[in-house]
Amino acid sequence: MCLEAIGCVVTSAATSEAALAAVERTAFEVAFLDLRLGTQDGMALLPRLHAARPAMAIVVITAHATIDTAVEAIKLGAIEYLPKPFTPAQIRNVVEQIAARRATEARIADLEALVAEELPGIDIATTSPRMLSVL
Repeated sequence: MCLEAIGCVVTSAATSEAALAAVERTAFEVAFLDLRLGTQDGMALLPRLHAARPAMAIVVITAHATIDTAVEAIKLGAIEYLPKPFTPAQIRNVVEQIAARRATEARIADLEALVAEELPGIDIATTSPRMLSVL
């Protein structure tokens, strides 16, 4: 899938059981999940993968794309939905977006920790749109 070309370490699994076992053994950053795994249903595996590794980004790929399956996949925890055929550039873009999102989440966590350290006891959480624009 061209993932090795951008420096990713790739593990593949031919069955739902093999994929789940691999995810339980290894903390992967990203999983590419085909909706049709031979005779098995990739959509049924999606929530199991998400439960096993909530922080893992799951990208659903399929040659049988529909709006209904895209919506269902996102509701079940997929971060992206790619219809086949896709290009190496699309895969690279998805991986880069996931990496950027992870970096942003880490930066936010660092900043929240810094604020908590500098301003102990002050909770600046708000749902006010005006306050959110300031924060």
